[in-house]
Amino acid sequence: MDSFEVNKILGALLGTCLGVLSINIAAGAIFTPVKPAKPGYEIAVPEQTPAGKPAEPEKQEPIEQLLAKADVGRGENAAKKCERADIIAYLNSLSDNPAPLPKAAEAAGSPKPQ
Repeated sequence: MDSFEVNKILGALLGTCLGVLSINIAAGAIFTPVKPAKPGYEIAVPEQTPAGKPAEPEKQEPIEQLLAKADVGRGENAAKKCERADIIAYLNSLSDNPAPLPKAAEAAGSPKPQ
């Protein structure tokens, strides 16, 4: 291989590198993101209640009303009593202030032992 062939190969390699470098510089100039005036992200903060006015707690419907709306225990594919009790226990476990669940004897309507 003579020096002319080596010069052609090295020239092609150098030309390719210069082409890639110029494309990189042009792309950086075209697609540079706009820098914000104030660094950071804007965060949405929920409204605060005034100091003199107490916050109203979220209104929650009783479990029985929720189950009635969902038609639990009705129709062809009705839930069994134990499934209904499991649903009530699960929903009760999600509450911050869980209500005490009735005992099985009280729920069935049998008189309380004295």
